[in-house]
Amino acid sequence: KDFDNSNSSEQDLVGLRSLLGNCFFFMNCLCTALYVIISKPALRMYPSIFVAAWSYNIAAVFMAVAAWSAAQMPSFMNLVCPDCSSIWNIPQGAYFALFYYIFFNSVIAYAVFTWANQFATGTLVMGFTVLQPVTAATLTLFLLAFKAFPSCFDSTRDPSKACLEPPGFGTVLGMFGVFVGLFFVISTEPKINHKKDEEERAVRATSQRSLIKRTGSRILPNTDELDSTQIDRRKD
Repeated sequence: KDFDNSNSSEQDLVGLRSLLGNCFFFMNCLCTALYVIISKPALRMYPSIFVAAWSYNIAAVFMAVAAWSAAQMPSFMNLVCPDCSSIWNIPQGAYFALFYYIFFNSVIAYAVFTWANQFATGTLVMGFTVLQPVTAATLTLFLLAFKAFPSCFDSTRDPSKACLEPPGFGTVLGMFGVFVGLFFVISTEPKINHKKDEEERAVRATSQRSLIKRTGSRILPNTDELDSTQIDRRKD
């Protein structure tokens, strides 16, 4: 009876962790979408790298507060990370993964992400983020094919080493759905008059250079904030 209760308790804990993980993932998707929408006005005033840098500086403060708060709640830490001996302890084998996440997945990815957001619609920017699981599945197949990692289904592998689970039929079917959905997102995007857009950008660039000469500062509002009336007046 005690053994059955223990199994039931463990199953409930696994279910709770799965539910909590899905909630966090939903919050991640929601907050990323809000970042794309809210940063649009700022990108009309400031360069994309400026917006991304300030976003990460502010996020770092919130992250520090969240990490400190989590460290004060051992029961919460045991729920979200039962294998963690301490919230501040980083295993030596995780250094490279942490470096990759900070440099590539955060700095470079969000710098490019924010840069694209100033030229494309928010729908298109978020639409391309669905390629992440497709890329991960494709990369997994390449790593397994070149024997970089063993398959988790290989009974002869060393259980102490990391393994990769190959994509199944459901993943392949989902990849097909991603490409179909992305096609409809791209095909329904509003058409851009590239010639008119280039003319407006040339006028805006001239206006920005004149502002730089007058103020002597390069941290200026982006000339994209100039409305069509100002552009037409400068053309005249």
